[in-house]
Amino acid sequence: MNVVSLVAQSLFLLAAFVISARVTIRSRSIAAGGLRLYGFFILWAILFCVVVPAVFTGLTGRSEVIAAFPDAIGVVPVICLSWIHAFAFAGLVRLIHWGMTRWAGAGRVPRFEDYNIQTGYMNVGHLPHASIEEFFSLAATGSTPEEAVENLRKRFEERVNLMMESGERIPRPGSGRARPRFAPNDQIEVLRPFVDEFWSEILGTSYLTSFVSNESRLSSWEHYVSGGRPALIQKVKERYGVDITAFYDDPIPDVLGRVQEGRSHEKRH
Repeated sequence: MNVVSLVAQSLFLLAAFVISARVTIRSRSIAAGGLRLYGFFILWAILFCVVVPAVFTGLTGRSEVIAAFPDAIGVVPVICLSWIHAFAFAGLVRLIHWGMTRWAGAGRVPRFEDYNIQTGYMNVGHLPHASIEEFFSLAATGSTPEEAVENLRKRFEERVNLMMESGERIPRPGSGRARPRFAPNDQIEVLRPFVDEFWSEILGTSYLTSFVSNESRLSSWEHYVSGGRPALIQKVKERYGVDITAFYDDPIPDVLGRVQEGRSHEKRH
C-alpha cells in the first residue's frame, strides 16, 4: 500500500466518522440516527470501494492504486450487515454525547447556544418559526428565520430566569422532547369575559380551544391573524384604541390588562 492511498483512506475514514457522529447527535433518537447511519454506511461503501479508487486511478494514471482499496464486491456485506454497526454506533455516540453534555454543563446554567435550535415555517401564514424541543411550548416567529431565532433567544432568557426564580429544574441540552407542563393561568382567568371577546374579535378563534398561562405571549397566537404581528397590533388599535407595540412581548395577562384599562379610559372620555 503506497503512501498516497494510505493518506487518502485515512482522510476518508476520518471524514466518515466525523460526519456520521454529527448526523447521530442531531437525530431525534437512536433509532432515527441508526437508520440514517445505515444509509450513510452504504454510501460510504460505494464511494470507498468503487468511486474513490476510480478517481485516484484516473488522476494518477496508476492502476495499482485500486489494489490498495477493497474490491467493489465489498459493498454487498455492508448492505447485509452494516445495520448492526449503524445502530451500535448511534447508541454509543448518543451515550458519549449525553455524558459530555452532562459533564460540561455541571455547575452552570445552559446557554442558548448549547441547544439544538429547530427552525421551519408555520402551516398557517407560512411564517418562519424557531423552537427548542427540551422546553415545552418555547417557540417564536419572525419575518425571517434569523429574526425568529433572535426572538426565540429573548423568550429563552425570560423562561430560564423565571425557572431559576421559581426553583424549577432547567432542561439539559440533548435531554429530548419536554413533557407538557401546565403553568398557572389564574391571572388570565380573572380577565374573563374580556379575554373571550379578545380571542374572538382579534384572533378569530375561541378562547375555549386554547390554554393560556400567566407566562404565555401573543406571539404564540399571532399566526391566527393574516399578516402576523403587525396586523394583530393594528386590529387591537382599531378595535380598542390601544397601541400595544411597546408591550407586545409582555405576558398576555399584562397586555390584555392594559388594553382593558385603555378601553375603559377611552369610554370615560
